[in-house]
Amino acid sequence: MTTSPARPAPRGSGSKHDPMNRFFVDYGPDMNEFVGFMKEPDEKEKKNLPCEQAGDDEQESQEGFDLAQRVNTKLGGRNPVEKPDQEKPRPITTAPRPQTVEELRSETDDEYAKKIPNTLGEKKKIWSKMRANRTRAASDELPPDDVSELEYVKLEKQIKDEDRFHWRVGQVAIDDEQTRMDYYALHLLALNLNRARWKVLDVQQEKGKSATGVNMRAVFWKESCHGIIDKGSMPRGQFVDGHPVLRPFASVVKRHTLTKAFLRGFVDARLRVMPQPASVKQAVEHYDKAYGYFFNTQLELLGIRNDVAEHLMTHVGRALGLTQHCVLLWREYALKGATMLPADVCADNHINLALLKNVRMAKIDRCVRRALLEVLYKAKLEMDHVRNLAPHAPSAMWPLLMECLMPNYYIRFLERNDCDVGRWFSDQQYQSPGFQWFFYKQMFHWMHTKELETLVREEAPIPYLPQLPKMPEYGVFR
Repeated sequence: MTTSPARPAPRGSGSKHDPMNRFFVDYGPDMNEFVGFMKEPDEKEKKNLPCEQAGDDEQESQEGFDLAQRVNTKLGGRNPVEKPDQEKPRPITTAPRPQTVEELRSETDDEYAKKIPNTLGEKKKIWSKMRANRTRAASDELPPDDVSELEYVKLEKQIKDEDRFHWRVGQVAIDDEQTRMDYYALHLLALNLNRARWKVLDVQQEKGKSATGVNMRAVFWKESCHGIIDKGSMPRGQFVDGHPVLRPFASVVKRHTLTKAFLRGFVDARLRVMPQPASVKQAVEHYDKAYGYFFNTQLELLGIRNDVAEHLMTHVGRALGLTQHCVLLWREYALKGATMLPADVCADNHINLALLKNVRMAKIDRCVRRALLEVLYKAKLEMDHVRNLAPHAPSAMWPLLMECLMPNYYIRFLERNDCDVGRWFSDQQYQSPGFQWFFYKQMFHWMHTKELETLVREEAPIPYLPQLPKMPEYGVFR
């Protein structure tokens, strides 16, 4: 006969390390009796369970009452089910009423200053600066004469040193002093936008160099110009309050009703580092914004709103962009690892960027010269459109037609020299003696004829100079 396996010891009756046994030891035999239903009964207890035998209900009730009294004394009047560290429910409270606008405005500055942490240091200086900024922001618009005369003098000196061609055009063609300063402000802004784009190209050329600084510069110019264009006045901030370029530009935007689409498109296109255009059409669309929108803004600055004039200046911008960026500056772009020659023109003439980077070989390569001549032909077609539209344009736009001098002169110059761009000094594009002589010849014919056709024609005849009287011989006058 097999024996049954040994039963496990009941809970609470094992070793002293049993948690239930420790529980009984803490509270004594009465507690063991109170929670006896938690342990498994043995054979004798099963026979003597209260539910198996009859008894006196009143006696059992008295015994249960006495047991409850003893347990209550042991627990110190606490419910055994309740945890000692149980938090009582908090009373329901209503949220504080939010302050109204009048109450917030009535709060004094000193009360608000007390809430600033002491870790900021020099709390009074910080608060005085905040007060001054609040006072300045009270007026939404700036006075019309916010740009001082000294700032205009510095502006003129800067445009004379950095862009002498447009400085000379302003001196010769624009009589009104304020309009001339506005003309200078737009060209100085364009000059700084071009400089920011070339900085990005410089950094892109150097592999592994961080471009954070130049990108932040481009972002600064874009956000500052867009803020001025959207608001119609000069925004206030740490870096633009005394800016020598943005303040005159903001004055121009505020005093003249200029088309915002022209201004935004011109700023974005000048700052955009454009990859190699896929076709001549894509390059022309880029120059429509970079130059066409800029010239249309200058037309509005001069008070000219004419469809023929806008269409004419769009063609001038295309010719200027193709001549300057695709042809004259191909070497500078190639040295920076980029090119503006359209990809379809490069493919037709079997040249690539690796060949263009080798400037010494590309200067004498016939395929490169043939590609440059093909782009010059496109620029010449644009100038033919300009010459056809010039008789129908208003004569008041003649200062802007001085932009035709550069494409006209350099197209003929490169055709005569077999498109040898190496003979042209790219660093002094407006300072070459030949271009200055072309400029004075065109101005001479304009002053005598007052016809726009003379400014846009491709050739510039030598002006007729009357014979000067003979100088008296030495010793005649006593």
